[in-house]
Amino acid sequence: MTRARRSRLATAPVPFARPNKLVAPQTSGLVARQRLFREIEQAPSNGVVWITGPPAAGKTSLAATWLYSGRSAARHSRALWYRIDETDADPAIFFETLALAVAALPDRPCSALPRLTPDALPNLEAFARNWFKTLLGNKERAPYLFAFDDAHRLPPDSTVVAVLAILASALHALDRLLCLSRENPPPLFLSAVSRKRFAVISDLRVEAGEWEDFARDVPSVHGMDRAAFIAMAQRSGRWIADLAVAPSSHPSIDDLRTHPVLSSDRLFAGCSDVERTALLETAFLQTGEEEEWRTLGGECAVSVLTQLAATSALVGRLLAGALHKHDLLFDRLRAAAEMELAPDALSRARLKAGRLLAARGEMLAGVRLLTAAGADDEARDLILGQAADMIASGRNRELVELIAMLSASTRRLPLVRVWHATGRLPFEPSAAREAFRDIWRAAKPAEQPVEFACAVMGDINAALADWSIDAELAWIIDEIDRALPFLTALPAEIHERLVITRAIAMLLGCPTHPGVLDALTHVEAVLPRLQAGRQLLLGAILVNYLLWWRGDLAAARPLLDNLAPLANRTDVPPLATMAWHYGALSIAYRDGNDGAVRRLMREVVAFARKWGTQHRLANAYWVAAQAYAAAGDRAEAAVALEGCIESGLRSGRPEIVGQHFLRGAIALGEGNTDRAIGEATPAYERAGRAGNTQQRGLSGLLLAMAFAVKGDDRARKLIDELRDLAARSHSAIFHLHAGLAEVCHAAAQDRMAAFVAAWNRMAHLGCQLGFRRIAGLDVGHFGHLANLALYRGAEVAVTRALVALWDLPPPQRTNIHDEWPYQVDVSCLGRFAIEVDGKRLSTGSGKAQRKPRELLFHLVIANGRDLEQEWLADELWPDADGDQSLHSLTTTIYRLRKLIGGRAVIHEDSRVRLNPLRVSTDLGRLRDALWCVRDEALATADRMASFDRAVQLYQGPLLPGIAMTPVVLERQRLAVLLANEGLGFLLTLDPADVGRTLRLNRLRAAIGDAVLPDSVARLWPT
Repeated sequence: MTRARRSRLATAPVPFARPNKLVAPQTSGLVARQRLFREIEQAPSNGVVWITGPPAAGKTSLAATWLYSGRSAARHSRALWYRIDETDADPAIFFETLALAVAALPDRPCSALPRLTPDALPNLEAFARNWFKTLLGNKERAPYLFAFDDAHRLPPDSTVVAVLAILASALHALDRLLCLSRENPPPLFLSAVSRKRFAVISDLRVEAGEWEDFARDVPSVHGMDRAAFIAMAQRSGRWIADLAVAPSSHPSIDDLRTHPVLSSDRLFAGCSDVERTALLETAFLQTGEEEEWRTLGGECAVSVLTQLAATSALVGRLLAGALHKHDLLFDRLRAAAEMELAPDALSRARLKAGRLLAARGEMLAGVRLLTAAGADDEARDLILGQAADMIASGRNRELVELIAMLSASTRRLPLVRVWHATGRLPFEPSAAREAFRDIWRAAKPAEQPVEFACAVMGDINAALADWSIDAELAWIIDEIDRALPFLTALPAEIHERLVITRAIAMLLGCPTHPGVLDALTHVEAVLPRLQAGRQLLLGAILVNYLLWWRGDLAAARPLLDNLAPLANRTDVPPLATMAWHYGALSIAYRDGNDGAVRRLMREVVAFARKWGTQHRLANAYWVAAQAYAAAGDRAEAAVALEGCIESGLRSGRPEIVGQHFLRGAIALGEGNTDRAIGEATPAYERAGRAGNTQQRGLSGLLLAMAFAVKGDDRARKLIDELRDLAARSHSAIFHLHAGLAEVCHAAAQDRMAAFVAAWNRMAHLGCQLGFRRIAGLDVGHFGHLANLALYRGAEVAVTRALVALWDLPPPQRTNIHDEWPYQVDVSCLGRFAIEVDGKRLSTGSGKAQRKPRELLFHLVIANGRDLEQEWLADELWPDADGDQSLHSLTTTIYRLRKLIGGRAVIHEDSRVRLNPLRVSTDLGRLRDALWCVRDEALATADRMASFDRAVQLYQGPLLPGIAMTPVVLERQRLAVLLANEGLGFLLTLDPADVGRTLRLNRLRAAIGDAVLPDSVARLWPT
């Protein structure tokens, strides 16, 4: 193949003109048949009228006159005429052509109809429903009327038949769908459309009662009385075609219809030899403008076709002026041309018609004629010149069909094979990948640079589309690197695409490749220069690489924000927009923004339904499942996991390893290490066999964490693997998980020095990354480890920062370190003060703050217990009726949340309490210390430490100066509790112990003037 031909690959796509198939016939000279008009109008107003009859029975003229005559023009200002041909079996062509019909309407009612891309084809019904919903809308508008002529040209089981049924179901009041066909409605259509919205008109023969219509509209019937009209109709077999035109020397429609093997002499009766030749030369074109007929058969062809249009039903004229041969004439002329024309003349006729059709965008018909004429090389170049645009517009199946028309030797050419595999890529990625691989392995880069480059790019794209990311990608990248010096003749655009595809392969499939950082730099440099769709897709890929490999949230966030305007454009491929949503979901997950995760999931699911790309939702569900699990919403995580599985099944490429990872991550987050190991082990082994680096690493981090929590030394090997992967891929993510596992392992084995050192390293890295949510993180367990780290001397500042970042809960039933960073800290012993995020709040003493403070006093005293909202309302508003007090309570809770934080107060199931994970009180810490003092199972030293802490915490009476009855009663109970528990513990110690005496004195001083019951007072040593 010459270099000139190869460069055709990069040519700009040729826009389609509005085809003649969208132009209705002229209505002048046609009879307006009122009898049949009434049948149409009596059909359901938002239903289907199926008009069936033999050739030349008057189906087209009936629909055209009803639709475009003055009688109905006002009602059907949005009328679409569509003459179906063989190309419309491809839904991509059908929707693209229908969009052209919509665009030609006077008011252009919809300028942003979805475009059918290859990825939407597996869910074509969902795409079609959205397409018609977008077109028809929900607002008041003029009615639509769709007329589809020659519906019999669609195979009965065609997907486009199902699409027409979906259109029928989407019609609004006064909308109508007319289908004109030689056949009865196919079963596929009948089964999908309600019989109540369906009408069939099959009796098209002329009746005596139509005399007035014909006498008004048909010149040959003018002045004829009723009896003469009836006699004439009986002679013609009551077919309209022979009544509505003047007699001529040409055969009647009835003759053509009843004589399948009509002789050429009869067909051309009345034609001169010149006219006969001109008609034969136009035999392979059915519809055309005068200039097109002139190109085929000269001026004589225009003259004879114009005469036929005036004197016979064999040729009709469209509203735009083009001449259209009746199917019967078209079929007979083709047969005659193939029999009568000399071989070279026959080839010229086919060649000219094929070129005209191809220039109009009717590629299937055009290429078929070119190949029949022996112009295989011209057909090949035509296909290659349009292949890129056909792929971009979703016409993959058409491209595959076109290539199948070429000769066997032409189909074996490497570049033709490349485009054939490219056409198959969305439907058969595995088979396409095998074809691509065979091509580029056999190609010589220096001699066949375009073939090699396109095939190797196809191999990589097929691997990514099929999720068969494996070790062979690294091998392909090495092959590209070896070939690049020989690709000097490669066109610049293809060379740039090859380099970008190589970079994508590294970023997504081979991040351990030594050249990955150079690839990252290259992608960042070329990104602003790319066309919108490619820029969005490549930018989204870069965002996800930064998030899931590098762990660079700071770099990913602004890049995603800069791409957001592109994600809202309608001219970018839907997969690019979905890739952007995947990145946005990942950032929301890492930010711990649960509301954003739910909103983005709603958006991307709705978007996928709109475009019919639900099979590509697996990535989004994969992220959402991790986000919900990390947020503690196990039910939502399970739903997202099922969505991930279902999307994989829809695509035909279930991602088994990813499912195991999600189940393992959910189990590990719940503290179920055994189940996590059971899920992660097969995923780890399977990813290892496939050479999938990322999946191996993800499964490995779950195993490392699970074994580490159990104190199992199998964690050591996995930790080393994670660190090695982190170093080779420059991944802070795997480095962090190695640190997490190391912390758990040291703690489980009670290696405290190693634990504290590992904790400090891990905490610094975690704060540096800024991720609020981590896959498989058991926050309860890590809350315990954080508290342990504080007690064991870990760095306080970074530990506090990590606890706040990961929202770790304080451990239950143990002493919480004083440095634990609660969001809200309430002091109520000896004073009243509130700190929120370390800052002192002024609650004020005004009326507006009084009720929130009183509510807070009740909640503090409850010490984490639920309080019934009715009881609270009665306590705070004793004189108000029930409904009013409950309303006041709701308002007060809202005001208290505004004061100390929305998540500090829990109000659910008619109960109210402080959130113990967010709010700490010195009263609560005192009660926890006293609980430890009372626990005889604890060592004496631990009980003594808890006693000292309790006395230290008791800085004075509870909420001094507050006279509310519940506060006064709790104040008395607390003093008694402190005296009782403290004294009870001290009395178990050796009386000769000096420490015991000192603590007794401190306890008595702390209680002060509190009145103690006799049972407690008499226990004091004298």
